[in-house]
Amino acid sequence: MIKISREDRFHFIGIGGYGMSGIAQVLYELGYSVKGSDIKQSEITARLSNLGIPIYIGHKPENIDNSTIVVVSSAVHKDNPELIEAKRKSLPILQRGEMLAYLMSQKKSIGIAGAHGKTTVTSLIGIIMEVGGLSPTIIVGGEISDIGGTAKLGRGEFLVAETDESDGSFLKLSPNIEIITNVDNDHLDYYKNTDNIKNAFVQFISQTKDFVFVCGDDPFLSELKTDKEKITYGLDKDNIYSARNIELNGDGSIFEVEKKGKVIGSVKLPIPGVHNIRNSLGAISVADFLGIPFDAIVSGLKNFRGVNRRLQICNHIGETVIIEDYAHHPTEIKASLEAIKLLAKDKKVILIFQPHRYTRTYYLYKDMAKSLSIADYIFLLDIYPASELPIEGVDSGLILRSLSEINGNSKWVRDKDKLDEEILNIGIENSIIVFMGAGDIDCIRKQVVSRLKDS
Repeated sequence: MIKISREDRFHFIGIGGYGMSGIAQVLYELGYSVKGSDIKQSEITARLSNLGIPIYIGHKPENIDNSTIVVVSSAVHKDNPELIEAKRKSLPILQRGEMLAYLMSQKKSIGIAGAHGKTTVTSLIGIIMEVGGLSPTIIVGGEISDIGGTAKLGRGEFLVAETDESDGSFLKLSPNIEIITNVDNDHLDYYKNTDNIKNAFVQFISQTKDFVFVCGDDPFLSELKTDKEKITYGLDKDNIYSARNIELNGDGSIFEVEKKGKVIGSVKLPIPGVHNIRNSLGAISVADFLGIPFDAIVSGLKNFRGVNRRLQICNHIGETVIIEDYAHHPTEIKASLEAIKLLAKDKKVILIFQPHRYTRTYYLYKDMAKSLSIADYIFLLDIYPASELPIEGVDSGLILRSLSEINGNSKWVRDKDKLDEEILNIGIENSIIVFMGAGDIDCIRKQVVSRLKDS
């Protein structure tokens, strides 16, 4: 890591990304000179601009200007004109993970990692710590309703941050405390096989300074041997922290929390799904370990307003509920749809799914199809490429061929402008409409819902 001083002037290429924006905001609020650019305007760039951070729309060499350090994410291509200019000027170029490592080094740090649930667990820990009076700094890869964005600068000694395993950048971090939610077969474009994924998490755990919390329901994490103190949580009764007497409903759950087999209190969780009970147990275990009173834990969870695009109820058309969800991996898709089915009761679930990345589709299309089939009707959109180039023979038809064998009410809608017609053909009465994916499905949802309301 290069030496960073208060005189440095930071330029973020792709500042509108969830991960980049939070780091930029905290740096700016700490008093550093920060500016950045992004390919398009968004709610995030508007919020950063309102804070006072100069934002350039479009990537141009002159945007680098008098910057002394440039920050990039793995989504920034080598031919980006600003990146080329930074190299021409021989400026230090830091990866997003390196910048996060710097911020974490300035405080007692809590790093959350795992294939699924990171954003929710990070948010829950941050909010509980806030209610508990610890005033943490929070950096998360999603929009938290309770803090109005992706980051919050706290007055306390702790920094709580979501880490990113997708490109291996979490290995640049050495948190005081780590939470590992699960390990799964994602990001195979980078890791190539599951052994490499597991080895990366083993290394990450070895880098923690003090303690590691793991979801013991995950077979790999449960059996993992480490010289660090390992604290387990999950639904399995063998975990140090677990839940019993669970009552699930469409809005969330109520359950008792056990610690080493003894009930320590009852919790009401306002976010649905069994997977979110696990997520909350991760947050509860860390909060209890930090000495936060259980009544503050209960209050933090009860009043948690959720994370945008995580089983988020966005609109209503009459009595028809519109939900948006970020799920894009088969495990996440299954968990989210099971929660939505519980909410739906006797209503039909109409799913609009946008696959994310060609590589993920190539590796996981059969598992995607199996998870998607839980919905009553499925409309597939074209693959959202993110930063990837197309792969020959890999498109939404790959998913559809497997899906049609399980659920005949499936269709690939190649023209998204006709989605409202397809939905109306089914009928929106007595239904829940779900827009799911990690791409620009939020923009598509707004357009489709607007047309449905006008129809």
